Amino acid sequence: MKKIKSFWDFNSLNEAKLYYLSQFKKALDGAPGEFKEIVGDLKDMWGKETGLDMTMFELDGDMLTWTSGRNVNPDFDPSRDERQLLSGNRSLLKIGRLLNSTINKSKKYPESLINRFVVYLQSNSKDDEWTIKLVKGDEIAKYYDSSNYSSLNKFGTSLWQSCMTDKEGMCHKNLFDIYTKNPEVCSLAVMLDSSGKLGARALVWDVTSDSLGSFQFMDRVYSIDEWMVTKMRRWAVEGGMAIRLSNMGYNCESIVYKEKVYDDIKMSVDVKKIYYKSFPYLDTFNRYDVKSGKLLNFTPNDFKGFGLQTTTGDRTTTGVVPTFRNYIRRFNQ
Repeated sequence: MKKIKSFWDFNSLNEAKLYYLSQFKKALDGAPGEFKEIVGDLKDMWGKETGLDMTMFELDGDMLTWTSGRNVNPDFDPSRDERQLLSGNRSLLKIGRLLNSTINKSKKYPESLINRFVVYLQSNSKDDEWTIKLVKGDEIAKYYDSSNYSSLNKFGTSLWQSCMTDKEGMCHKNLFDIYTKNPEVCSLAVMLDSSGKLGARALVWDVTSDSLGSFQFMDRVYSIDEWMVTKMRRWAVEGGMAIRLSNMGYNCESIVYKEKVYDDIKMSVDVKKIYYKSFPYLDTFNRYDVKSGKLLNFTPNDFKGFGLQTTTGDRTTTGVVPTFRNYIRRFNQ
């Protein structure tokens, strides 16, 4: 495949009518509501001149493939001829370049929205390469070991920077007991490549909220690429889970559930009242009320517990904390 190397290359071609192929069309049909106007503009352009001799666009990893209008039979039928079109001589183009040269020439859409839409489209082009599943119990700890990470992981990604990577055994043994010993309420969603190596992970909790009742909640996603965050969060929503409003940050009281945003949501997770020798760093449920056996995303007025926001397996003081040593030992198993 050849790549467009400059703006002049991009504009020195003859005109063609815009058409997109099945995977691109599927992504447009399933796009979240925030992209409604962008999708509408792209669909309105179907079969119309773009001023560019580029057509038959299809998703291909982080890019688009396309062909010249000169290579397309005027009597083409996408459902019949797509395989032939994809097997021919096709070129590569950045997704954002197409959007900014067609529907966003006048800067109708802010760059941040275009960038999010690009990431969304990228997340739709990897279906055959990655799978998502839930794991529980001891298998959770496996995916905090970097030897199980994909070789595509690189410096600067959120998975690379995850503070809990390779910590078990280095700081404290049984570091992940709060996860592994509570399979009734804690799972880990993992995105794996064909060889079983990790590309992204996110804790999934069974939570209770006074205002929303009981539901599953996907916590912060750590990944080797941004499109994986989009794909994981979409997978959670399609499975009926709530997600954080923002994937960033360590505290979370704003969530998205059943297509609605809820602010100041107080959530709790009931964990076993047993002795936990050490604790991982928790993003959302970072308060542990020992007496009630609850992980919390908020600090109640009568809170008697400690925080779980250190990377060395220790606990930190949060709020008014009594002496727990003897009380905790009663749960030692």
